[in-house]
Order: sequence, then C-alpha cells, then structure tokens
Amino acid sequence: MITQSPSQLPPGDELDRFLQLAGWELVADMSPRLKRWAPIKSRDQRSVLVPLLEKAPDYHDLLAAAFETAAMLLGTSVAEIVRRVFLARADVVEVTAEVEPAVDGTVPILDGLRVIQSGFDLLEASSLAHGERRAYWGGPRPRQTVRLMERIRLGVPQVGSYVIPVVVPLTLPEPTPSNLSIGAGDPYERSVTRTLATALLAARSAAEESRPGDLRPFQDAVAQGVSANLCAAIGDLANVASLTGVRFSVDWAHIADLVPPPSSVPVHIPRALLPVLADGAAFLTPKDADRQVSLVGQVEHLDRAEDELEGTIGIRTSIDGESRMVYLDLSEDLYSRAVQAHDHRNQVLCRGVLHRQGRRRSMTNVSYLTIEDVLS
Repeated sequence: MITQSPSQLPPGDELDRFLQLAGWELVADMSPRLKRWAPIKSRDQRSVLVPLLEKAPDYHDLLAAAFETAAMLLGTSVAEIVRRVFLARADVVEVTAEVEPAVDGTVPILDGLRVIQSGFDLLEASSLAHGERRAYWGGPRPRQTVRLMERIRLGVPQVGSYVIPVVVPLTLPEPTPSNLSIGAGDPYERSVTRTLATALLAARSAAEESRPGDLRPFQDAVAQGVSANLCAAIGDLANVASLTGVRFSVDWAHIADLVPPPSSVPVHIPRALLPVLADGAAFLTPKDADRQVSLVGQVEHLDRAEDELEGTIGIRTSIDGESRMVYLDLSEDLYSRAVQAHDHRNQVLCRGVLHRQGRRRSMTNVSYLTIEDVLS
C-alpha cells in the first residue's frame, strides 16, 4: 500500500530507468506516454505500466499503480521500491557508530557530527587515492574531488540505530544495446567507493600489524589506497567518548548489468585501534606539512568591501570541545556559498589549514566549502 502521496513518488521516468537497469524486459513502448515492463523469465504474466507524460490527467493514478505492481512482483513494499529507485544510481557508504547512548537514547550532537564528518573525509581521501597512491594529500583538492564532495548526500539514518548513510550518486551513461553488458566499466564514483572498501580493510590490517615504535605497515598499505588523510578520518573518532567501535560497509547500487558490484565485507574497527590509526596518520604525514582539517559550523560573520569580489567570513564551530569563531578569506564563488548558508541558517562544511594567533583562529588554503542543509 502506498503511504506517500502520488505527487511525492519518484517520477515515472526514474521508475522506467530503474526497471531497465534492474534487467526487466520492455514489453511495449508507447512513448512518450507509457512503457510496459515485465520481469525477465517470470512465470507471472503481470507487468508494470509506467506513465511518462506528467501532463496526462491520469498520470499520478497510473504512477501509484505502477509502484504497487512493481512492489508486488518483487515481493517487497512500495516504500522499499521507492528507496531502490532513489538509490538505483548510487552507492551508499554506511558508517555505523557503536556507541553507549545516554539513558534517553541520545548522544551529544557534536559526536554525531564527528561521525558524519568521518564519512565525508573517508570519501575525500578515497577520491584522491583512486587514481594515484600517496601517503599524504595536502593543498588544494583536484576539481574532480571537489565536485564529488559537493554531490554526495546524507541519507536517512536507520531508525533505532546510529547508522549514518552517505549517498554517492553514480554518473552513468544512458543505456544502449552496446553498453548494457557485464563489465561495461566503473564510473568515477564507483572507482572511489571501490577504493574506499579496499583501503578500509588495508588500514585495519595495518593497525593490527603495527607495534609501538614500528608503524611501517601503514607505509606498506599506501599501495592499497591508505593515506594519512584516510587514517585521520578514522582515528579522529577516538574523540567520541561514547564510541566503542565503528563499522564501515558499502551498499552497492542496484544495477543488474551495467556495473557489477565489487565483492566486499563490512570492516569493523574496535575503539582500541583508533589511536593506532591516529598514530598512522601522523606517521604518514610529512613533518613540514600543514595538516588540513574539516570543520562544521554556522556562518555568523560576513565581511566584504563593496568594490571587492573576495570576502571574509566567520564560522562558529567546536574546537577541542569549546565554541570558537574561525575566520576564512574566500574567493568570490566560495563567499557566495557562505552568504547563501548564512541567509538560510544552514551549516557549512569546510576544509583547510587551521592557524592560531593568540585567541584568534583562522583557516587558509580552503579547498572547499559546501552547504550541509541536512545538518540544519
């Protein structure tokens, strides 16, 4: 049964795309108004009539019926079909925080933000490493990485748990008879999540094999995508006092033929290994490197001269458990984003090199600043 209003369902062309990628058979093409799909090799003679013309008077009724029929033929709920359609073109990285919540079942919001930030930083590290292996990545990020980090989304956390889903949309070509075949190749985003799955397992192994004074296993793991950036993203979770461990897994996009999902298993890292991973990050970071950090906060200060394109902003954030204002000098593009976040009272996530001069804190070499409306 449909719990959403038909107007809140994904549009018919997205259901059409989902059924095509899922390997269903096109029984009848009545474009631009309708398409009829049926499961391949199904004994059931029923099919799904997908409406495509949103201006048609019966569009929403046909769309609701299409989702109900698809759910029945797949033996699941309409809500699950809606979820699959939304995620049909996305890998979902799940960060499971194993925590000891308060009596009322809550955890400090800053701890929750650290877990979300960990997922963000892990994907950035994997984006940097997917094409070239380095022990440490500093300085401005490549444009491809910045664009990916602006596209990833925070999914709906699972009820009754502390599972944070980070949604990575895949850029897929329109399917044609020539590319609908097994092994058609990885899109860039799938290469990133594949790199992440491999690097997480290698980072845990390096932490297990390391000994006090001997962190060389981390250097050996660089070839598998491990970097100081990736180790820091995990090791920083040691600052979450209630955390007893963390589990990472990837729910690969539900695509039957175009991109076969990699084979991977969840990677569990107990709390005892988090300080070792933090040490591994320090080991892999050059001694003269300016370490980049990620900050989440609210834009409270805006300052730009009338005849200038660049400007300065102040972000209210938490550093070492205390509320601090951090000032950033931004380019025209990033300053415009900050103004938008300020006007809508959205959180922002930024990354750069943090400096302290007396009581004043500032960030330079800002590699990105993105609006995190899901955190507001």
